[in-house]
Amino acid sequence: MSTSVSSRKRPTHTSSLSACSTGTGGIPFREQATKAGVKHVESLKRAHSTRVNAVKAEAEQVAQRLTASPITVAAHAGEEGRLFGSVTPSDVAEALEAQTGVRVDRHDVHMDEPIRSVGVHAVRVHLFSEVDPVISVEVTASEE
Repeated sequence: MSTSVSSRKRPTHTSSLSACSTGTGGIPFREQATKAGVKHVESLKRAHSTRVNAVKAEAEQVAQRLTASPITVAAHAGEEGRLFGSVTPSDVAEALEAQTGVRVDRHDVHMDEPIRSVGVHAVRVHLFSEVDPVISVEVTASEE
C-alpha cells in the first residue's frame, strides 16, 4: 500500500517566538526600545563619530606633510632613463617611511602601473576614508 506525500500528517512545531508579537514585516521581537536604550545608542553613535572625526583630522594632517615635498627613490637606470626593473608600491612605502617617518602599508600605495622611468610621477596614497593624497615621487638614477 502506497501513501501519497500529501496525505501524510505533518508534525506541528511550536516556536519559542510564538509568544512574541511581530514587528514590521513579520519579524518577531521581544520588546520595544526603551528611552534609556535609545539614549545609549545615540551616545554610542556620538562617541563613534567623534573618534572617526579625530582620526580623519589626523590623517589630513599627515596628508599635508606627505604632499609638502616630493619623495625621492633611487633606482638603477640605463642611459636613456629607463629603469632596470621598476619602482613598486613597496619601494614607495619604504621611501615614505625613511624620508617622512610616516608608515604606510604597501597595499595603500596605488599606482596605475609600476614606475619604469626616471622622472617625477604622481602616486595616490590611501590614509583614511576620503583621505587619498596624491604625492610626487621623484625617481632618480642611482650609481650602482
